[in-house]
Amino acid sequence: MADIPAGILIGRLEEPRAMSVGRGVLVLSLVGGVWSPNPIAFGAFMFLMGCGESVWLLARSGARGLCLMPRKAPIKREFLDSIKWSKKRLSAGVNSSRKPVTRLA
Repeated sequence: MADIPAGILIGRLEEPRAMSVGRGVLVLSLVGGVWSPNPIAFGAFMFLMGCGESVWLLARSGARGLCLMPRKAPIKREFLDSIKWSKKRLSAGVNSSRKPVTRLA
């Protein structure tokens, strides 16, 4: 529920600062939940706790490189040429292992 707003927050604050903010919200909501006077306040503090945890987890995964892809992936030209060549051979009905195709009747 809070992952999209957490991603926006992480984009604005960068990962290390967002991790600190997420942990701060988590700790403050935990203390508030312990001292909450009624179940409604407790539920609100637990919701804030989940939001803080969401920010922290997303920032942590981004800081460790688990969910971010580079803007340009390094792909060698030979690899792209081999893919095009294989597609041409497959569309022509040629076996890619360069052995003659034998059909069992």
